[in-house]
This record gives sequence, structure tokens and C-alpha cells, in this order.
Amino acid sequence: MPAIDNLLASISPLLDNLEGLIREDLYSASPGSLESPKAPIIWQNVTTKEVDSLQKQLQCLSVIVDKAQRAERSLTARYAAANNSLVPVAILPAEVLQHIFNMAVHTQDREASRPAGISAVCRHWRNVAVSYGALWTKICVDSEELHKVKTLATRTRGLPIELDIQHKPLENLSWMFDPEEMPHLGSLRMALTPDYSDFVPFRLLEDAEMDFSHLKLLDLRVDRSRFRGFGWETFRIGLEYINAPSLRSFKIEDFEITSMPDTQFRLTTLSIHRTAMMHKMFHQFLAGSPELEKMEISYMIFQGHADHVPDDVRPVTLPSLRHLDVVANFYEDFRDILMAVKAPRLERLWIQVAADGDSWDPCEYAHILRPFVSAIVDLLIKLLTWI
Repeated sequence: MPAIDNLLASISPLLDNLEGLIREDLYSASPGSLESPKAPIIWQNVTTKEVDSLQKQLQCLSVIVDKAQRAERSLTARYAAANNSLVPVAILPAEVLQHIFNMAVHTQDREASRPAGISAVCRHWRNVAVSYGALWTKICVDSEELHKVKTLATRTRGLPIELDIQHKPLENLSWMFDPEEMPHLGSLRMALTPDYSDFVPFRLLEDAEMDFSHLKLLDLRVDRSRFRGFGWETFRIGLEYINAPSLRSFKIEDFEITSMPDTQFRLTTLSIHRTAMMHKMFHQFLAGSPELEKMEISYMIFQGHADHVPDDVRPVTLPSLRHLDVVANFYEDFRDILMAVKAPRLERLWIQVAADGDSWDPCEYAHILRPFVSAIVDLLIKLLTWI
């Protein structure tokens, strides 16, 4: 900094001298003084050589001005960086900033921040953001932007990505990855349109041509604004080739599940909405997930005989299940869902059954609910006793 001060101090007098010489030459050669016998001859008989000399001087001065402006911009940026460093948030360790950035980006809120926006705040934030690969793993694109996935995935430093694809109708866009170049998927969300069957990423999902070894979340749904009726009557998906040993959260809406994988999912969260499947498929979801903590079922349709649960399907005990939400149109669906589950440590039970005109006695509902209510009451008594 002292060197800059000394240089600026030496430049300023030189510029003052330059301005004085130019003004002296200008006024001594002013056309208004031509009537004076002391007026210089150059205003009366200007030569091309003299004009060229003035032009070169002007060009030289323009170069000096450009350099001065660049120096001013650099000094302004240096001032801003120094001034920003005095802000309390700027003195936070990089690890703390990374944690804050991660919470801002990896949230379920609609107002989630984007890494590119964070990195544009200041140089310090950019350095922290660019060096933090986990910040860039959440990639949200529509089907017209699939070409961006490969570029965005390079910033993750090899970490599994959270890919969220919003499918648009009437598109059959080529996928941009060779199988060996496809980034690892940590989570995959697809919002599909009714013509999804020809959508390349969906085909790769159903045919297991993606690497699911790191997949922890799978969320599939059909955009309900683009069709009428029940999705499970129209849209089908087979899960038989999806080998995802790390999968912990599965959510599906408006589909008919036609097959299940040989390797059972080990879930902690299960959400099934307006989806049809056979009893044994639902049982398979539960049997492979002893650590299931939260289950949300709404308007699920069991295929097969409505009044018969297969003999080989037994209730599955879920010791970790804490939250159970069930919405059903008919008593039979409500019954089949709850009879498939035992939850000795249940903390929350939320149910809703539509009036369907059946002849079931309220005692039947009470019989089905008794084990769940008993678990909650036992927990409540233990808490009151402890208090």
C-alpha cells in the first residue's frame, strides 16, 4: 500500500504539469487572438505534420486515461473486498459458511437458493462455494435442459447428484451420457407428462441402465394438470430391474406398479399416493424395511379380489415406525393397509376414510384401530408417568 501511495503522489503533479502545458498552448494559439501581432502562425497556416503530432499526443493521452480507469476499477474492487471483510459474516470459517450454504440449497422449500446465486455474492463466497462439491449436487432441469446436467455434474467432484427432471410433453430428446460417463445419482425426482413412456431418462430408469448404487431417494409422479381421471388406470411402471441397496425414501403418485425388484428396498420413508399394486407388492415394501419411520398412504388401490388378502401375506412388524398417515376411499382399502402393519412404537396416527355407503359396523373400525391406538395410549401413559 505505501508503494501505491507514493506512486499516486508522484503521478498527480505530472498530470497537473501536463494540463498546464496543454492549456498554455491552447490559449496562446486561440483564434480570438489572431488580430494580435503576437498570435502564433499555426492557426493561420496549420500543416498536416502539426495535426498528426496533435493526434499522436491525443492517442497517447487516451491510453494513459484507459490505464488510469483500469487502475481505478482495480482499486475500487480492492476497496470493496477490504470493506466487505469487515462485515461479521465474512469472518465466519469456511466450514460454517459451507454448512449455511448447504441448508439454503438442500431444502424442500420452494424458495431454495441456487449455488450460482450464492457464488455471485462476493469473491470469498465464490471461493467457498466452488470448493464445496456437495453444494452443487442438487440439479433441477426440465427436459429441454438435459444437456446442462453433464456440465453441472462436473462441479460435484464425483459426489452423487440429486437430479430433479420436469418433463415437458411431446418431446423425445436424446440423453447426453454414455453409460460410463453418467454421474452417480444420490436422488432422482421425475415429474412426468402422459407421454412419458418415450422419455429417455424414464426408459433408462425402468430398464435399469442408470447406476442406482448410490440412490437414496426416488420420487416419481405424473403432472395431474395434464390428464383427467385416475393415473393408476393409465400410467404403469415396473420396478423389477431397479437395484438400489441404498434407497431410503420412495415416493410415487398416479401409477400402477406392475413389478417389484428381487432385492428388497430398505426404506425409512414411504409415500404412496393414488397408486395401484397387488397386496404382495405392498407387503414387499414393508418386509424389506424394518427401519421404516414414516409412512404416508393415500387412495392406494389393491389389485386382485377386493375382499381377500392372500394367505401368505402376514402383518409386518415395524419397530421404528413413528408416523402413519392413511387416507382411503373404502373400508376394504383402509382395512388391508392397517392389517398389513404392526407398529408397537407408533407416535402419530392420522386417518381419513370417505363415506362409501358400505355396511361396515363402527365396531369393525374399532377392531382394526385398537392395536394402533393402544400403542399411542401406552406411549402417552409412559410420558405422563415420566413427567
